[in-house]
Amino acid sequence: MNAGGFSVCGVDGGRRWDPQWWRYEEAGTILEALWESWEQMRWEDAMTAVVWYRDYFWPVMDRLTAEDGPFWDYDPPRSTEVPPQWQVSPAPKGWF
Repeated sequence: MNAGGFSVCGVDGGRRWDPQWWRYEEAGTILEALWESWEQMRWEDAMTAVVWYRDYFWPVMDRLTAEDGPFWDYDPPRSTEVPPQWQVSPAPKGWF
């Protein structure tokens, strides 16, 4: 267990999570979109909440905490530095 009280994911469970998730641009963007989708759906009936967890929350969190997700290099005993962002080039005009 780490100081936050949950298993250090990625060391033995194949998942990775940095308690300072906001330092990762990808994680922040994904979690903000997830929150906004929750805000839109939470006013519906109880079944909508179940569907949200099934269709949005669990798949997003599975991907976000995957071994090759944004926290891929987070391993408290080894490193707490945010891994470098992938290099990008602007999309061609008219692409979006």
